[in-house]
This record gives sequence, C-alpha cells and structure tokens, in this order.
Amino acid sequence: MKKLTMLVVIILIAGLLAGCWLFPEEKLEFEVTFNSGQNDINKAAGHPYINWTIDGECIDFIFVNPTVYNFAFDYRVDGEEGVSSEWSDTVISGGELAGQEIGPSYNIVNMPAGEPGLTKTVHVCAEEEVWVGMRLGAENDWYLDWIIFEKKICE
Repeated sequence: MKKLTMLVVIILIAGLLAGCWLFPEEKLEFEVTFNSGQNDINKAAGHPYINWTIDGECIDFIFVNPTVYNFAFDYRVDGEEGVSSEWSDTVISGGELAGQEIGPSYNIVNMPAGEPGLTKTVHVCAEEEVWVGMRLGAENDWYLDWIIFEKKICE
C-alpha cells in the first residue's frame, strides 16, 4: 500500500508541475511558431530588433532602434484588420522581404531618427495569436518578417 501511495503522490506532483492534468484550460501560453532569424541577425549587427518576454497570455515587446534612422515596428493581434497607407502597395526591394509589398499597418510603434538606442516597451495580450515585425524604415535590408506567436493549450 505504501508503494501505491508514493506512486500516486509522484503522479500528482508531476501533474501539478506540468499544469496540464488538473487545469488544462489554465495552462495557456504563447510560443513562437515562426521566426526567420533576421531579428537575431539585426541584433548582432546593431540594427533595429525586438526583444520579448512571454507571460502566459501576454507578451512584453521591447522594440530597439540602435541606429540614427527612422524605423517603425508593427504588431497584429488576433487577425485584426489592417489599415492601408500610402506605402502599403510599395514593393520591398531588398532583404528577407524582397518582392513583398509593405502591406497594411496594424499597431505602429514609431522609432524616430536622432535617438540611437531608443527602446519602447509594449504590453500585448491576445486570445490566439500575435504577429510582430518591421516593414517601415530607412533600410529595407533590415526589415523583419512577421515573428508569429500562437497560444498553445495543454493537450
């Protein structure tokens, strides 16, 4: 009987640590499901990049512009509709997004020139997904394709 009790205790502890068995609906957390790697390249090269911290159903994005040029990051929450601008139809001529249109804007985070090292933090919560990237700025070779975060539920 003592061995059976210990086995049950071990299983319960493992279930609590995993958080899935007892309360699977509460174990919701974002995971990166697409990242081209350009963000890491930009960071290492001193170009604009994004840091993030995932906290369950929310993400803190830290947008960093270490340059003296204008750039604008953008994020999209739960498939929201974008807004067209005068640049939406512009075809990107270089970098990982070469040949793609800039496309609509969603939640622009402007990072103005003349303030190298500027950072801005944005707290984003969503039901299903968040996309973050950079398609506006002085150097399109540094643009960032969408980094996609999707909420994962315990199975």
